[in-house]
Amino acid sequence: MGSNDLCLACKSISSTTLLSPDVFEWNVRAALERIRTKIPRVFVNLVGSFNVSQIYETTKDDRWCGLIRSIPFAFLECPCAFALGEWGDGRRRKMDEISVMYNERLERIARDYQRNKSDKSFAVVYDPSTKGLHMKTFPIQVLSHHLLFITIITILIFNFFYIKLVFSL
Repeated sequence: MGSNDLCLACKSISSTTLLSPDVFEWNVRAALERIRTKIPRVFVNLVGSFNVSQIYETTKDDRWCGLIRSIPFAFLECPCAFALGEWGDGRRRKMDEISVMYNERLERIARDYQRNKSDKSFAVVYDPSTKGLHMKTFPIQVLSHHLLFITIITILIFNFFYIKLVFSL
């Protein structure tokens, strides 16, 4: 939960309503409570989100990613990350700001569960290991080209159905 939400979080309506840090926290807490009440003896590790916006800088010169971005409507995969120019820079900054807020919420949730130890068979911790992750320090091969191929196929299928829908209206 979270990283995919960040791909739309730069939109003003999303960041103040549907994908706001408050709603994110509520959803995580609801999921944890469901797990706690339905599954016995659980240890949950909440892993913080890295700044997803880094995907843009990391992949902008990669030929596979260039191929994906050349497909019409490919930007829909992560519109906040892949917008161009200063407008795109502002959207990526907004993503990063919200990522920090999401991580703060995850930390708070873990602290709350650690304070309330009434359920001895349920534990929640927060793992901040991805907080300072810098994608540029990894080789581009970390982002599997197989995954990129699947993304291309998905975008093509989406485009086919989108065009079919538009022309059927």
